[in-house]
Amino acid sequence: MMIREYRPEIGKRVRGPLLVVAVLMLLVPQMTAQQTTGQRIQREVRLYNPYRPTLSEAQKINILPDLRDTVPARPTFNYTVTPSDFMPEFEVSAIRAATVIPDPLPRLYRSHLNLGIGNHFTPVGELTIASERSRRGMLAFSARHFSSNGHVRLDNDKRVYSGYMDNEVSLYGKRFLQSSVLAGSIDFNHFTRHAYGYDTILATPELERADMRLDFIDVGADVSIASAVADSNRLIYDLRGGYNLFRQSDLLWEQQASLMLNAGTAITTFTGNRSSRSGEEDLFLSLRGNYTVAFLNDHVEERPRHRVEINPSAGKRSSEWRFNLGLKAVTESRPFDNGDEPLYDTKFHIYPDVNLTLTVIPDYLDFTVFLDGELEDNSARKAVRVNPFLQTSGYLFKLPSTSHQIRAGASLSGSLDGGVRYRLRGGYSVLKDMVFFSNVVWTDAIFNEGYGGHFMPEYSDGNLMHLSGELRGDLSPRLQTAIRGDYYGYSLTAFDTPFNRPEWEGEFSIRYNLRDKILAGAGLNAVGQREASVLRFSDSGQQRERTIKSLPMHLNINLSAEYRFTNILSFWLRAHNIGVNRGYEWALYPSQRLIVTGGFSYSL
Repeated sequence: MMIREYRPEIGKRVRGPLLVVAVLMLLVPQMTAQQTTGQRIQREVRLYNPYRPTLSEAQKINILPDLRDTVPARPTFNYTVTPSDFMPEFEVSAIRAATVIPDPLPRLYRSHLNLGIGNHFTPVGELTIASERSRRGMLAFSARHFSSNGHVRLDNDKRVYSGYMDNEVSLYGKRFLQSSVLAGSIDFNHFTRHAYGYDTILATPELERADMRLDFIDVGADVSIASAVADSNRLIYDLRGGYNLFRQSDLLWEQQASLMLNAGTAITTFTGNRSSRSGEEDLFLSLRGNYTVAFLNDHVEERPRHRVEINPSAGKRSSEWRFNLGLKAVTESRPFDNGDEPLYDTKFHIYPDVNLTLTVIPDYLDFTVFLDGELEDNSARKAVRVNPFLQTSGYLFKLPSTSHQIRAGASLSGSLDGGVRYRLRGGYSVLKDMVFFSNVVWTDAIFNEGYGGHFMPEYSDGNLMHLSGELRGDLSPRLQTAIRGDYYGYSLTAFDTPFNRPEWEGEFSIRYNLRDKILAGAGLNAVGQREASVLRFSDSGQQRERTIKSLPMHLNINLSAEYRFTNILSFWLRAHNIGVNRGYEWALYPSQRLIVTGGFSYSL
């Protein structure tokens, strides 16, 4: 870029400042030339960009204002709320009715057959036939057979026949009425036992099976009508009547007729509306009554036995507690022991019936205390299931009732995590006429009931302490288990030891289900040591001596397995009485050892 010479236009007026600048430009070169003493300086300046002068080593001064203030400002806000109603617009639309479809019910097969056989020639058979589901009623028939034809070896190495047989047949039906249910049944039971145990110290008898055979027939029928409405504010009732014939021989039989009533209803108490709080219900009043008359053969008793029992009670419950307060009044008319010979008389018994349950932790812990009593009926059809080897002179039909004069105790029950249920119970009882059994041995003569093959009853008053515990439930969806244990502490007035009754007993079982295809189970039964009584008599019937015989503790293992081939066909295998030592049900009566049975089940 070249600098052009400034030439002011002629005719125009040059202003003052411009004139001064021009004069200075002329004087400065002249003064410089004079100082250089005549030297000539020639310079040429070329400018390519606009001239931009800069200052080095200069500091910038901040001239921006400081926005911080020493006095902070505090703004103040005022709010005003004016309430007003808000009415949203809405439309009501109809909801379609829901279609309720019940869950499909599992199929019921009209019949079920179970057949099997095992060692000792042990046949097993069960048959059940029932009608299908109906709103009008149902009808069912069942039959069962189980027997054994085995032998056992006694202490003298003699093998004796120890077979037994159980036959059960039942016909059952019920009819649904408008507000009640009418039901009835006919039952037939036939079972046999063989009195094979005898005292091996004496001469070995040559007994035939017919001489040892004990045959029992139990036939019964009953009819009932019960309320079908489960409403506590209405009368709930159950009325039953029954007849039973129990026969041991032509001269030993008993006919029994009974009538039972169980009724109750809730009443409104003086608490008013407070009964609806905490799930509390109204006071429930109930009445239980039972009348039984028994006719025996004149060879046993000439006059009939009568028994009347009345049990009124009042109960109330809530989600945290429940209680029952009542009493039992019982009268019985029968022959009572009066020294030389029995005396027919009527006696009255009264027992408390009180219990209280507190829910300490819902579903986990319940605490119960109770105080009650009862008159236990030792009828022939009940006692024969305990000991069928009683002497055939009528002892089975002459057993007195056992009076639990007072029974007090407490229990803890509930569940653990995983659905396992438990129960711990302890009780103390004062009893009268407890029944025990002693072996009978004839030493001077041979009778059909000799050599310890039969028993006779003995009685004693005393006290009993009973402790028990039980635990059962599902360890997993496929594994179930159960364990139970009992301890008995006796204090008797007539004997030093309770004959044939163990001090403790226990049971453990486990069951596994593999995809509903294979079912396996195992169980262990344990019975503690017992003391048995053996009474020796002469041929004149005079007692000579009593011998106490110890029965060892016995462990018994049971195994079972089932394979479900289809829904209607399965195969099973069972093993019982697996033990390390010989078990004794009674003194001089060794039990059969290992029994293995197998068979199949079929439904259609």
